[in-house]
Amino acid sequence: MSRVPEPTDTPDGPEYEGRPLDRPTDDVVDQGAGFDIATLVTRRRVLSVVAPEPAHWHWPRVPRATTALPPR
Repeated sequence: MSRVPEPTDTPDGPEYEGRPLDRPTDDVVDQGAGFDIATLVTRRRVLSVVAPEPAHWHWPRVPRATTALPPR
């Protein structure tokens, strides 16, 4: 089982997630920083649609220790 994603062949050349590859002869994982940043931005947009707003998230409250540690 290969963990390297496979591009989709289209008449305009290979694509991954609907975007043309910057380097069609290289693997999807070797497309360069620009392609990686575009992938992150695209995924962030998708997550912003399905995930709640970060302003509504709250860290769980952890009770503070009420006893002091003994001196060393």
